[in-house]
Amino acid sequence: MALLSISSQLSNSLIMIDKRTDKTFLFNYLLRISKDDNFPYLVFTRSSALNIFAYGAKSYNKRLEVWDPYATKGIPLKVSISEMGPSLLAKMLNLTEIQSGVLHIAFRIAKDKNLLLVNFNDLRATLKHLADNSKDYELYYGFASTRSINAIYRAILLLENSNHSNFFSLPSIETNDLALPNTINLAINDKLSESSQVYSSYLITILTKLSRSTQLANGYTIIIDQADNFLDSLTNNLIKEVIKLFQSLQSKGVFIYLIISHYKLDSNLVKIFDGFILDKTMMKKASTESLFNKNRLQELPGILECIQKDDESFFYVSNQTKLIENIRTNNLKLPLKNKHILKNYYRTSQLLSKYDKVVNKKTAYYYLKEKDVEDKNEKATRKQNTSRKTPLERTLSTAIHTFGRQLGNSFARKLIALIERKLARKD
Repeated sequence: MALLSISSQLSNSLIMIDKRTDKTFLFNYLLRISKDDNFPYLVFTRSSALNIFAYGAKSYNKRLEVWDPYATKGIPLKVSISEMGPSLLAKMLNLTEIQSGVLHIAFRIAKDKNLLLVNFNDLRATLKHLADNSKDYELYYGFASTRSINAIYRAILLLENSNHSNFFSLPSIETNDLALPNTINLAINDKLSESSQVYSSYLITILTKLSRSTQLANGYTIIIDQADNFLDSLTNNLIKEVIKLFQSLQSKGVFIYLIISHYKLDSNLVKIFDGFILDKTMMKKASTESLFNKNRLQELPGILECIQKDDESFFYVSNQTKLIENIRTNNLKLPLKNKHILKNYYRTSQLLSKYDKVVNKKTAYYYLKEKDVEDKNEKATRKQNTSRKTPLERTLSTAIHTFGRQLGNSFARKLIALIERKLARKD
């Protein structure tokens, strides 16, 4: 069984490996597939893999850019709340259907008023504006109860207390900077992967931005490590959206690799991949639990014999043919296994100055804050104008109002008496 070397054969694969399996060979192998090409990579993985990719970049003459959504170990990889959208944000905040509907109303108001939602301060300001003017908006967007708005406030507070919302900021990532040729973009997901809800919402936002880019070259490669955290939290509707998103990326020539530790996946999701890469543990499970078509399992006896002889073997299983091939580590240069991580590696990047700065824009928070101040000043001016009346003017005004009320009451009484007399005559 020969070493696989045709990148098109492995263009889109689900990688199923045991959680205890060392990924050093796997990452190195995926880099080796296109070592002679200028394909850019986008890899979501833990910071512990930085040494592997730094070695791979040096070995294959590629540029390495290290990104971090929380800006502690890499170039800030930020997005805005407006870019994430109400559906993904509702999922991230774990809102109910009714609360999600209120969130959609807030987003629609922001859109209609051209308000930029960057972080949770902007969203809070928009929700407060909605609560203060709920009667005005109810006829156009529907009812938004104070109870639902307060529930969203609490959900935001919980997320902020866990420090999982720090990636909402400006400047947000420009996808062109993730598509530079011959570059490995390593996005650190250490903290993201702690929350499956946050990880999936953030990841879908980044991939959606990429799918809309016109700069993606044929062969652009996306590798998502710990994809279990990403996929397992998706609802059926979101899985359908993710499948469409992957298909959109694949139609542009993008290669997608998902690294997972189980194979309990949506069947429609599995179909869009060309095949599987498995380690020896997952291959044994495939043989005992009939993961693949029975026709392909006829080749497994020889594969299992090979597993016993070579613990470093990985296997490629085609999703459309009977092909099962052994991927060996022969002739692959692997980095030295040490615990040293290249700290502050990203500080030499030319992109750091672009994203590591504060961008001042008039977001929803500042716009609505100014509007509140204007409204308060207007009310104070009206009140002040009223208080400037002379004693005589105030007396006349009171007398006119009193006389008007008395005249109105007298007219009303006479009208009622007249109606009653007419009704009595008819009887």
